[in-house]
Amino acid sequence: MTFTIEDYEKAIARIFLLEKSEEHVIGTGFLIAPGYVLTCAHVVLQANKVPEDDFNKDEYKKKPEIEITLDFPVLASGQKINAKVVEWLSYNLDNGDVAVLKLVTPEPEGAKPMPLVTVSLDEVKKDPHSVYGFSNKIGGRSDAYRPKANVAGGRFQFCKDGNSNDETIKSGFSGAPVWNNSRKSVIGMVATALEAEKGQSQANAIPTQQLQTVLKKVNILWLNDILTKSLNEGHSNDERDQFRKTIDAALRHCNPQGGDHSWEQQLEHLSNHPAPGGWEEGKLVYFVMMLACMKDTPPSVLEELQAWVDRCGHKYPDLFVRIDKEIREKKVLSSNECECVMVAVEQVETSTDQLRVSIWAVPNREAYKRQNPPRPLVREEVLSYQKLPAFLRDQIRQKLRKKPTPTIHLFVPRKLFGDDFEMLTSNNLGAVLGSEYPFVVRTNLKTLPIVQYYYDDWDEKWEQIEKAFKNKTCEVAKFIDCSRPAEDLIAELEETCAVILKNCDSVGSWFDLIAEETALPVALWSRNPQFQDQLAHVLDGIVEKLPDRIHQERKTAHKSKIKPLLGHHLSLVWEDPKIVPPDMQFDSEMF
Repeated sequence: MTFTIEDYEKAIARIFLLEKSEEHVIGTGFLIAPGYVLTCAHVVLQANKVPEDDFNKDEYKKKPEIEITLDFPVLASGQKINAKVVEWLSYNLDNGDVAVLKLVTPEPEGAKPMPLVTVSLDEVKKDPHSVYGFSNKIGGRSDAYRPKANVAGGRFQFCKDGNSNDETIKSGFSGAPVWNNSRKSVIGMVATALEAEKGQSQANAIPTQQLQTVLKKVNILWLNDILTKSLNEGHSNDERDQFRKTIDAALRHCNPQGGDHSWEQQLEHLSNHPAPGGWEEGKLVYFVMMLACMKDTPPSVLEELQAWVDRCGHKYPDLFVRIDKEIREKKVLSSNECECVMVAVEQVETSTDQLRVSIWAVPNREAYKRQNPPRPLVREEVLSYQKLPAFLRDQIRQKLRKKPTPTIHLFVPRKLFGDDFEMLTSNNLGAVLGSEYPFVVRTNLKTLPIVQYYYDDWDEKWEQIEKAFKNKTCEVAKFIDCSRPAEDLIAELEETCAVILKNCDSVGSWFDLIAEETALPVALWSRNPQFQDQLAHVLDGIVEKLPDRIHQERKTAHKSKIKPLLGHHLSLVWEDPKIVPPDMQFDSEMF
């Protein structure tokens, strides 16, 4: 889309100093993104009645909090808009003197953000340039300025075309965009300079290259506006909730270390870090394209994301083809679906009831890499034992899709293996985690570091289990009498990858003993011995679906009026080595 000189004029803002019943025009600004105007810092100070001699005081090094008033005179003269400062480079004759204003109400319809282009002085020194400013209240466009020389801070010094000695520009043009008609773009912004004559200043401009830091921040603010606005208007509650989860999913993929930071903080983090290979456009653009490919992103948001990408100078259709291919090749889920939820639990040393809890979502088991983990849903939360189920349930419901139902991997110290975490009530209706979600117990390796020989056994035995995944029976699992002497058990378990436990009075201690000599990836047992004989019934199905099979037993038991049933007491250790939280203590080279 071509931007014309008429578009340039419509995007000009007139900035006022209001004094009692009078208003004075004290400078110029211009639209650089929807809702954002660029001007000079000293124009903002003047609008706040700060004397020129005070511009360099320390108190004005930080951005002012007072709103200023402006309008867009070509499109909507007299329709005042308040604006607040969101970015600030304080006044300086050589550098700085830049302010970004966020409009409290939208700009008038028809105002389009100005395109800015980065050029050197030599590239444009023969081109005439136009500057629209306000030497009076009405304002107007002065044509035929030319760049003359580079001055302090890398700024461009301008002079009148045909008179290189005339370097003046009228007061009120500070903050005006410098228009290059041959490039149909703005190449910089008129800024403050040494006064040549009273009422006139030397015509220096800050080139676009010197504005890149501020423009980069505006892109972040604008993108954050697109995301937050979409959650406040135009969609049903379900659609807004689903899109919020979709944004979180895209951030988890693009910014695994984002933690619990705000969206704006994470977008800033993305803008400052390199993108994956082949994405020289940057990680922030990569995130936008990832979000654009997700199926729950509303069409209205897609239009705004495309406008954002186009504004950044990239070709949206080409990038869409590229990200779509990458998603298919890497098997990245195109929404916030989740196969597994990893929940790491540690007991607080100074309390018998308090737990430290961290949570991660794993969208795709096969694509999960511990070296490049997902962003935690919860980095760390301290809560009581009884509050864990409701807290975990709320996190899953708020941040993940309903389908497919994720499997909860609960990582606890082995001494807690015998506890009935999956049967703790998760809400006032009496629902329990084990009846809502497939639920397996895992070893918290952070509290129980393990060594090389354990990994060798663990990996080898899990390969045996995976080979048996599609078998229609669970013959891979053997019944083990835990009351037998340790030396007899170890010899047998060294050749075993899955067991059904009998006569196990202290499950945690038994697993600690076994782990000293070998790995045992899968173990099933009933916490109530009276149901021991029914365990064979649970194994009537393929190994891969064992967590889901046990989930069905727990759901049946939860809904039944007959108590107790086997489903009330089932426990399953499911030590899948491909699903391990990033902060577990082990040698990363082993995987």
